[in-house]
Amino acid sequence: SEAPPGYATVWVHCSSLDCDVKEVQGAIPRARFVKRAPSERCLDLVTPQAKLVRVALKYTRRARAYLTQRDLPEKFLFLSGSDLPVKPFAEIYCTLLENNDSDFCLQSIRRWQSTIVENRSLSLVKHNQWVVLNRPNAETFAKEWVNPVRHSGRWSFLLRGRKFSKKNIYVFVEYKSNRCADEFAVFATIFGIVGEHPDVGLGYCPLSQKLSTCDKFKELQNLSRCRTLQVFNKSSATMAALLKNDNSASSYQKRPHGHPVEWETVSTQVLRKLRETQFLFVRKGLEKA
Repeated sequence: SEAPPGYATVWVHCSSLDCDVKEVQGAIPRARFVKRAPSERCLDLVTPQAKLVRVALKYTRRARAYLTQRDLPEKFLFLSGSDLPVKPFAEIYCTLLENNDSDFCLQSIRRWQSTIVENRSLSLVKHNQWVVLNRPNAETFAKEWVNPVRHSGRWSFLLRGRKFSKKNIYVFVEYKSNRCADEFAVFATIFGIVGEHPDVGLGYCPLSQKLSTCDKFKELQNLSRCRTLQVFNKSSATMAALLKNDNSASSYQKRPHGHPVEWETVSTQVLRKLRETQFLFVRKGLEKA
């Protein structure tokens, strides 16, 4: 609501039929809504994301021409209904637009799903679902995400690199074993399934336009940028511990597996610490937070 007119547009997708449009518009006066797309937690939350991006791309064509002429970046940011900003809009705006790279918060390499194709080891990069896309990546995502994940857990993604010549491959993902579609599919739809061998590499660095390549997994992991903080019980990060040990905060785990801690209040000390981090948003805040 702090955003001056013309600086940001908010598009909202309601996953439930009882979404209170007036309540949302009361909190975000200039919010616009897209038609509801089918979704199911852990199976397919990606189709609504693609729906939002397609609509946002369509309604920002004029802005694209203006920004392109002046060589200015444009970003498409995913947030959930339980996200709250930890910094003023001006600081968030400047941080996101300081470059034209997409931001993915990558999980540890050991959690990437591996497969073997034509004697090459390839991996599905696992990431936080709350990503930030530049316009070219947003356009690729909107165009390429056409087949929702089926209950069988089979996805179809392009193979990149000169060895495969953009072949499709079906990858089985056991989503019941902590492998939800929204934590793989955005990156894989845009960049494909990645490998370290030279003939399956992308030939460019997907998360940094300043680097020619980052084909090694550790190089890619080092470019992880996390814009949204979400705290799980098993997390040992400094900020996670600070949030969980804040005596003035009301926080609890709504469900024991796969859900971040939810909270209503945090102390001024925690808010100040959050302002000093790379994070721009924190979740999950409850309705009254």
